[in-house]
Amino acid sequence: MMYDCNLKIYQTLNVQSEFNIGLLLLYIIEGSSNISINGKTNMYKSNDMIVINDLDHYRILSSKKSVIACLFLSRVELDKFFRFNKKYYINKDKLDLSVLKFYMNKLIVNYVNDQSENEKQNKILEYINQLVMTLHLYRKLDGTIISNNIDVYSGINYMYEHYKEKLYIGKVATQCLLSVRRFSNKLEEVTGMRFNELLRNIRLSYSAFDLMYTKKLISQIANDNGFTNESGFITHFRDKYHITPAKFRKQLENDHYYPFHNKNTTLLRSFEHINDQIKYLTDRDVDYVSIYINMKNKIRSKISTPNLLIYIRDIETLTNNFQQSKLLSMRREIGLFGLLFSHQLFYELYQSNFENNKLVHQMFSFSLEHQFDISFEVKLGKNQNIEEFTLIFKRLLNYLTDCTYFYGQRSFQFYIDASY
Repeated sequence: MMYDCNLKIYQTLNVQSEFNIGLLLLYIIEGSSNISINGKTNMYKSNDMIVINDLDHYRILSSKKSVIACLFLSRVELDKFFRFNKKYYINKDKLDLSVLKFYMNKLIVNYVNDQSENEKQNKILEYINQLVMTLHLYRKLDGTIISNNIDVYSGINYMYEHYKEKLYIGKVATQCLLSVRRFSNKLEEVTGMRFNELLRNIRLSYSAFDLMYTKKLISQIANDNGFTNESGFITHFRDKYHITPAKFRKQLENDHYYPFHNKNTTLLRSFEHINDQIKYLTDRDVDYVSIYINMKNKIRSKISTPNLLIYIRDIETLTNNFQQSKLLSMRREIGLFGLLFSHQLFYELYQSNFENNKLVHQMFSFSLEHQFDISFEVKLGKNQNIEEFTLIFKRLLNYLTDCTYFYGQRSFQFYIDASY
């Protein structure tokens, strides 16, 4: 159910001055878009990824020929499915967009491919999970957001935690140590909404979640989410989403729902004309065999290395508890150093099914978890089959990319000797 509601591809997307509650990821497949976030406008083009944070203001104006993939995750979904804390935002300054693009490309390919519904749903949910967990690595508590408005953000989080109760602006203002007038003015300045409107939108977002993921009756959903009666809930829901709750739930079953509702926004129905563009974007990922690695030209480059490299000859060096303790004690004594995996070890990986080897997992887990710089010694012989080697090399790159999913952005160095 999730991807039906959260992932959509638009052919022109125009949204005016929205206040975001959750996470919105935009990926420009084709064309260009002017996107403003908190008053700062930039022009984005094909292969650009944009992350719009919780509580950001944004505006999207795309060209007529633009194609944009949009993944929206509400606060409710982030908290209940991915264990996000409501007091967060994503530190976009340190965010590794290349990893997000990697998973977004996988997401799009499976979304547009012809396959059985169950297979498609399982794969898409898997990549949504990987993408969100990558974002989770860059999560920051909201205490580091603009300090001038920390009291307002605290009030918004309090409203989220107590949205089912009978909330009054005076009670929330007291929690923020502000007068009612001061809190009301600052809340409207930050969100563009008055207290009652914001509270209603929070309740509606939880109601939409219940419509998507539960079989509760509409009357029960209204009661569970702070609405005094069913008719009032239906009226407010229709005003916000331009559809009644019952029709909303029915559209979800037919995959007709999409989050933006205006006459200048068009949902892409046929993916035929963007197949080539999607292939072009996805072919640039190391996950795809069509990546081109030129092994014929001799390239000289200066590579910055740690002051000390420990030469690793076999897997046991990094999987034996005694050897691990020695490496960590050396690190405490002499500081940071790097690990250089020998050609012999690289060749063992080359000959084996390393992706399914538990010792290999343990070796890389130890190295990455303890923040060692990792490099590889690679020697190519005169009789080396370059095509076969290139395929294995791609597999290793893909495997290392998946490893960084758990430990954050890392760089790997390869010292290739092909002097013959």
